[in-house]
Amino acid sequence: MKQCAWRFYITLIFTQISCLAFAQEFRPTRHAIVADSTGRAGNVDEAISEWKLDYPISMRPDVAYTIAALYALKEEPDSAFWWLNLALEKDSSTHVLIDGDFIFLSTDAKWSNIETKQIAKSEAQQGKYPNLELSKTLWRLQMKDQAYTTQWSQARRKLGQDHPVTKAIQALLTIMRAENNEQVAKVIDNHGWPKISEVGEAAATSVFYIVQHGEASLRKKYVSKLKQACESKEAPWLWYATMYDRMLQDQGKKQCYGTQYSGHTNPTRDPIEAPEFVNKRRRELGLAPINDLDIPQKD
Repeated sequence: MKQCAWRFYITLIFTQISCLAFAQEFRPTRHAIVADSTGRAGNVDEAISEWKLDYPISMRPDVAYTIAALYALKEEPDSAFWWLNLALEKDSSTHVLIDGDFIFLSTDAKWSNIETKQIAKSEAQQGKYPNLELSKTLWRLQMKDQAYTTQWSQARRKLGQDHPVTKAIQALLTIMRAENNEQVAKVIDNHGWPKISEVGEAAATSVFYIVQHGEASLRKKYVSKLKQACESKEAPWLWYATMYDRMLQDQGKKQCYGTQYSGHTNPTRDPIEAPEFVNKRRRELGLAPINDLDIPQKD
């Protein structure tokens, strides 16, 4: 599941702290802390109010982005677009085009302007997308794949897992992801595994996540195509290792490369086949070793 928009801001805060440890420590304002807390609890209006108090102090584009996402969740397009345009003034990424929190805005006529501007800024920085139409298709699939997960998370917290509203959102997610599975399968069948050099890393990553989180039949069918893409340096080997491990688990087997975990609060690594050789297998793919296994490592 995608992290909520307000978590995105806090993540950036801690990233900045770790990357700029030599500089003056960045401290989130009291308003930011309260906004994050209320947002996590699903109190959207209170979160918006606190973020608006934070913005004149922090002047951070990620705060404006968070406010835009919250207004999108409330289905208030005018406010959402105002804050989103502010947030994206100096942003040349395509992240917003795959953010499920903006699924409501994506059907608005103004969304095409957002898409056009972000694509233009991205291409100015990294060059033209050789297959732009396919990139757009994959971005939209990823947005759809992540849509309504924030609402589902809010419903679970405020209403409980067994509440009819929570169950209804879960049913909607299931239907939408089944549709996504069919669409991404058509893309791979028609184009092969999308190449990073043709559609860009973000779009190619979208395919990986949809297949990885989709039906077991997708992983079984397409893991070999992903491997071919890795061999052609059109996809990272970590994707293959992760999907291959998941495919083994689909079949009731132990994982091979140690990429799979269980649990949310205190995740633990799932069992590995012949764990004493796991780092040898990882090294063959160019992956870093696992250093926290309580077993001797063998070459």
